[in-house]
Amino acid sequence: EYFGTMPWTALPYVNRSAKAELSKAFSVTGIPCLVLIDENGRVITKKGVQAVMTGGQKEFPWRPKTAQQLMGPTLVTKSGEVPLAEAIAGKTIALYFSAHWCPPCRR
Repeated sequence: EYFGTMPWTALPYVNRSAKAELSKAFSVTGIPCLVLIDENGRVITKKGVQAVMTGGQKEFPWRPKTAQQLMGPTLVTKSGEVPLAEAIAGKTIALYFSAHWCPPCRR
């Protein structure tokens, strides 16, 4: 009866072991829970319910912003600005958040 109201495909109810594995893999601790996965099996968001409630369809599929979207077009080095795309091309980057007044950061 409940399944009949759903507009999407679903895991068969009898497949409880797969449900348990999926719940563990995606850290499901309560319901409702909506996890969005892309065509390659990568998680887009584990906060699908929140995304639906706050963003609605206009932001679908609620992908997180890329580093370039968050950081802007350039980075600053000791010798000046450098295009972000050039600075990170083919590299793994680390984002270090610190402050000059923070003793542990100064070490």
